[in-house]
Amino acid sequence: ASPGVHPITVTAQNACGVVSATAAITICQPPEVSFSAEPTSGPAPLAVSFTSRITGEVTSRLWDFGDGTTSTGEAPVNLYLHPGVYTVTLTVTGTCGTASLTRSELIHVWIQPPQAVALEGPATALVGTSSTFTATVSPATASTPITYTWQVDGGPPEVRAGSLYRSDAYELSWNLPGLHSITVTAQNAAGAVAATQMVTVCGRLEPDFVAEPTSGAAPLEVTFTNLTAGATALLWDFGDGATSTVTNPVHIYSQPGSYTVTLTVANACGEEVRVVPGCVTVLCGALEGLALDGPATGAVGETYAFTATVSPPGAALPVTYEWEVEWQGAFTHTEGVSDVLRLAWPSPGRYGLQVSATNACGAAVSATHTITICWPLTAGFVATPIVGVAPLEVLFLDASSNHDWRVWDLGDGCTSAEATLRHRYESPGVYTVTLTVGNACGQATATRQITVSAPARWYVFLPMVVRSP
Repeated sequence: ASPGVHPITVTAQNACGVVSATAAITICQPPEVSFSAEPTSGPAPLAVSFTSRITGEVTSRLWDFGDGTTSTGEAPVNLYLHPGVYTVTLTVTGTCGTASLTRSELIHVWIQPPQAVALEGPATALVGTSSTFTATVSPATASTPITYTWQVDGGPPEVRAGSLYRSDAYELSWNLPGLHSITVTAQNAAGAVAATQMVTVCGRLEPDFVAEPTSGAAPLEVTFTNLTAGATALLWDFGDGATSTVTNPVHIYSQPGSYTVTLTVANACGEEVRVVPGCVTVLCGALEGLALDGPATGAVGETYAFTATVSPPGAALPVTYEWEVEWQGAFTHTEGVSDVLRLAWPSPGRYGLQVSATNACGAAVSATHTITICWPLTAGFVATPIVGVAPLEVLFLDASSNHDWRVWDLGDGCTSAEATLRHRYESPGVYTVTLTVGNACGQATATRQITVSAPARWYVFLPMVVRSP
């Protein structure tokens, strides 16, 4: 008969009548079992997935994975932790009986040694903080369990045995600054690998500084002194757009105002910042005086410099200078504590200059100056004759130009103011004649020599007659 439920009917009959009864019989087939595994080989720990294929009615399953573990699941996964060759048996039970399948030496598990361990963690840290370092074993198929051994600066090891994970985390607190080494060794039954990382531990930076002075009139020179311990780099921001990397800088504030100073300090472990609002107060340095220097006289066509200088030297900068020059107009310059104006005049005369100076502090100061401009002055004269016998009369002619007065020094104690004169030299000698001429802008001289020689002497010799006795 074929498997299934089959009814059976029986009928009984005699002379008195007929009776019948029906019953059912179940015809079943014993179960048939097979299964597969994936993968069937690999390094420990090896996770193997099992799949059963069963025909017939089944009420229970029992897997024996050969490593001491069992399962009643339909498609179980078994983790083989240790190397070896394992035989797997699947036993199933149904209403019609029991069936079993054993696959000898189905699973092959071996030990995969670690090839490397990667150590990851911060390269820097601060004293009083903690750091976490992670060791990761490769390849990902390296067999477990793995023992991780950690050492700091070659000190006593900390052993973490029997880990089923291919990574391990280690937390460390830092108490001392300096350069420290972290070493981890990862080992399983087939081998060991190690890695080392260096960590720079620094003291916590506490930026601090002093400034001196912290207030005064512009331009204000301030000396900043760094008080930070352990900093290897500094950046100053003086609040007026200027910066410096000098340890103890000196900075000049040229404009009035309240300035926030920022000090950023850094070392191998990071940086810290200190901000001091209103650290430096610069007051406005008002102008108190103005001096105007320049020549009092000059020549037509020559260029002359006039210098205006404000006081006090600590007055706020910049300073605006406004010049008013007679017959030349106005000039405006923006400079520092002094300003120079260069001028030339095309014609003689007496000219006035005025300059006023102002800065951001308000009130102006002023000064005036006068210059007299003349035509270029030259001195010269003609003398004739310049050589002769005493008594020698010489004619002198003034050939100077652009002068208002003259004085002759004739070399023999005589003087004159005439333009043309005749002078008689009575005695022999060499006479230096000087003509000095001048005008409102100065004076000039010219000299020549007059040579006077003695007159020649003549002698007459008469014959002498001698009478004899």
